[in-house]
Amino acid sequence: MLQRENYLTEELEARLKMSEFRKLTPKDTTELEEWTKELEGFDTEYWLHKLVWHKLKHGKPSGPLIREWDALNRREAILSRENELLCAANGGCCKRGCGCCEKPLNTHREEGIYGHCTVECGCCIRSRRYYGA
Repeated sequence: MLQRENYLTEELEARLKMSEFRKLTPKDTTELEEWTKELEGFDTEYWLHKLVWHKLKHGKPSGPLIREWDALNRREAILSRENELLCAANGGCCKRGCGCCEKPLNTHREEGIYGHCTVECGCCIRSRRYYGA
């Protein structure tokens, strides 16, 4: 979700800046409207996601498998060599060496959110030159 939000925000800002120099096409204008509408719903969608995540996290059973799952979700595990190789194998930022995966996602909601590339990664979308898997 955060990668999608970052991508839309970056693209929206770039298109608006571009509109200062040249007239936008009808397709560009339609995309801007769709992206703006999608971004308007992100706060609610993210809040609902966090609510469900909190319930799952605090309602989970205890035991060795849960402790292992918790360990795998720490920053060090997320940025492990194994996940870096998986990201690179999937054509993510680790393959290009741009360093995006090592930086926290820019968000006004939380600090220190790390993760490897998903289909929503803006850097990957711009590199592939299309949106999707």
